[in-house]
Amino acid sequence: MEQAAKDEDGQHLEIFDHLAEAQLKLGEKKAAVETWQKALKLDDISPRDKTRRADIKKKIDANP
Repeated sequence: MEQAAKDEDGQHLEIFDHLAEAQLKLGEKKAAVETWQKALKLDDISPRDKTRRADIKKKIDANP
């Protein structure tokens, strides 16, 4: 997941969200929140991104 997020083609909200979820499951809460924050800086590409963006904001709020 980290490699995908580093790739130019991987600069997508969904990739970063999945990476953050993996980091959170590994106990890397700070890294997960940072990854979600980076995700929010990315442009929306698909119609689902607006919904995913709202979900990511909730995840950040739930993991202060």
